[in-house]
Formats: sequence, C-alpha cells, structure tokens
Amino acid sequence: MDIEIEQITSQENPQKLQNNNKAITKGNPHTVAGTTSESPDSGNNNSSNSDVTFHKDQNDGDDGMDDCDDVSDTMRTPILRKRLWKIKKTMLEVRVFKPQRINLGPMEGSSDATCGDRISKLPEPILHHILSFLHAKHAARMSTLSKVWDSAWNSLPYLDFGEIFWWSKDLNVVMDQTLASRKKHKISMQRFSLWLSYYACLSYDDRWIKILIACNIKELNLRVETHYYRGNFLYGSLPVAIFAAKSLNVLSLHGFNIELPADDGTINLSSLRELHLSFVFLDEQFIKAMCTSCCNLEHLSLQYFNGLTSFQVGGTLPKLKMINLVNLEPPDSLLQLVDIVAINLKNLSISNKFYGNINVVRITACKALKNLYLNCVDITDNWLEELFYSLKNLEKFDLICCKALKIMKITSERLKQLRVVDCHNLIAVELDTPNLIKFHCFNEKFKVFLG
Repeated sequence: MDIEIEQITSQENPQKLQNNNKAITKGNPHTVAGTTSESPDSGNNNSSNSDVTFHKDQNDGDDGMDDCDDVSDTMRTPILRKRLWKIKKTMLEVRVFKPQRINLGPMEGSSDATCGDRISKLPEPILHHILSFLHAKHAARMSTLSKVWDSAWNSLPYLDFGEIFWWSKDLNVVMDQTLASRKKHKISMQRFSLWLSYYACLSYDDRWIKILIACNIKELNLRVETHYYRGNFLYGSLPVAIFAAKSLNVLSLHGFNIELPADDGTINLSSLRELHLSFVFLDEQFIKAMCTSCCNLEHLSLQYFNGLTSFQVGGTLPKLKMINLVNLEPPDSLLQLVDIVAINLKNLSISNKFYGNINVVRITACKALKNLYLNCVDITDNWLEELFYSLKNLEKFDLICCKALKIMKITSERLKQLRVVDCHNLIAVELDTPNLIKFHCFNEKFKVFLG
C-alpha cells in the first residue's frame, strides 16, 4: 500500500488550510482529516479542544469504516489526545492509492502478439551478425523460433562447423542441403569453417569446395586432425579445387598434404590477403607458385610444417607485411635456409621448436622491418652487426636461445626494445642506442656497455 501524506500548517497558509479542509471530504472516500487547536494549557490532557472527524465511506464495501459512527467519542482518550497535541496546528491528509497496471502498449508498427519479440524486428544483417557467433548446429536450431529466424538461418553467410566430426551419412546430407540452399539463393558466403577427424571420409572435396567457390567464399577454414604413426605424420588430402577460389581473402589449412594441381601446377588466388598453414606438408614448388599468383598477400603464417628445405620469398609480394615461421623439431624439420626479400615487411618471426637446423637467414633486403623475433636460430657476431647496419627502421628485437653469438654490437638510432634470453655463450654487449627504452636480458656471464 502506497501512502502519500500532505502536511499543511495553518500559520503558514491559513487560506490553503481552509480550502483543503473543504476539499478533503469531497470525492475521496478514503480520507481521514483532523484539526488541532492549541490549548491554553498545553499540558492538560483533559482538554477537549481537539476534534477528529471520520468521513464515512458510502461506496466501498469496507464495513470497518462504516461501523465507526461513534468513533469521535472513542478517540477522545488520553493517549490519543496526547498524540494529537504533539502535532500542534497541523492538518494531515492521508490518501490510499490502489496499485494500477501500467500498459506501455505495443511498439510502433507492431501488433500485440509480437510486441515482446523485439529481436525478430531487427534487420536481417544484424540477425546474421548474431548468428555468426554460434556454431552451425545451434544457429540452425534458432530457425525453429519463427519465420524471421528461419529466413535468417537459410540466408546466413557464416557457417561454423568448427569441431571434430566423425563422418556419418547424416552429416553428409545436412552439409549438402545447407550449401545447396545457399547456392540456389545466390548467397555470398563470408566464412566457412569445418573440422574433421582424420578417419572421416573426405568426399566433400570436389562437391562442397566447388559450391563455396560458386558462392564467392571470402574466408575458408579447413582442419583435419593429424596423427603421428610410426615416426611419421599422417596428412589429409587437400582438394585441388581450392586453388581456383578467386574471391578468397583468408585461407586457413591444418593437417593437409598441400600439392599443386597435376594438370598445370598453378594456383589462382589473386584476392588472397592472409594464408595460415599449420601441421602441413608442402614443398618449394608451392611457395614459388604462391609468390607468383598471390600478389595481394599481406600475412603469411607457416607453423609446424614439413617438407621444406628452404623458404624463399622474392620481391613479387609488394604488400606482404607479416611473416610467421614456426619450424618443427629435428628430425622432422628439414629447413636450413630462410631468404626473404619483401620491401614492405614490418613484422618477422622465425622460431624453431627446439634447437634446429636453420643456419642461414637472409633478411637484409627488408628495409621497412620494425619487429624481429628469432628463437633458436644460430646467428654470428658479424651477421648481427650487418643486420642493424642494413635495417635502419628496426625498433624491437627479440633474440632467444642463440648458441653461436658471443659479442653483441648494436648501433641503431631507432631501436626501442631489446630482449636477450638464454644466449649462454654471450660474453659482452655493446649498445649505441640513444632511443632504447627497454632492455631485458637473462644472462649472468656477459657485461653490458651502454654507449
């Protein structure tokens, strides 16, 4: 019960008090009005100058108020008079309000039945964005909510089957229907992700990939679980149709044996900007074909690869800005040479899982290089000195686990961060780096000379 109390003092506004005294009995069945006048003897509890009037409710069915005809005599008790005297020249008006239901009404342009489902009223691109965060099977379940969600699912350009699937006939049927529907309605696919077990049937390669290419797929993530059997990695067979995806911007492959098409040995990925390969088997011919056809490539990542004895990137990739190489440990690793010529390369990371076989690294042609990370790469004193002589824009350098380096001499105007870790044969460091902000090293043998 909500109670509102309005307090009016006769001394402050006598006219308002008189008007309100007349109004409290009009049109308000639940009203208690009382007036008090000060007694000459304020301490006399027997004074009869107080007057309390209860206005009888004629309309409400509350018998408790209707039976109070003689309440004036009852209220003339010492206790009540004492409480009334404490109020002193004050009038109290008490109104009792019954709770009411507030109706906000339906949204503009919507019916009463659908006014509560505001999400379904969102534009379809926003619904697509919401569904893009869900796994495909969860997004498909949303289609049962309404016709709006069903339409959003059937036109969804993001399909994520990104968990290990054991092949089954049901999965084959679902995938065929899902992709065929998008091809029929000419849906431009933005992203498709699929992760299969090694033992799954890879019959999708020609059929599904061709449908995705027809739908102008922009981002493709394919993953096959790898297995290590009798000292060798077992790789899945990559569908060759993927090399004809002209609209593809991002390609991520895991667990595949990458071979060029047998007919002409060329690839057509002219729109490719990012290439991520992990746990793959590839050779120098693929790297050469990639450098020839992927002229818009900006980000290249090769992690835990096998089959390469040398990694050579010429000057045919003018937009290349980032390279990340993570080599396998011996004896699986065969990589010995890294030779990179990329005039706009900004970030380069070369890492062996353990002490590897990489003994030649040529990167002095990368004049725009700013960040360099080398892990378990054997470099010499002269190589390091020549590196900073050629790369004037280098700002951050991380050197981890280099066994061949003994004396580190660095002269650089722009170097800001230097980190040296576990270079156990290093005995001295000479730095002429006026803008160096952070120097982090873990070695107890060498001395540091700051120029």
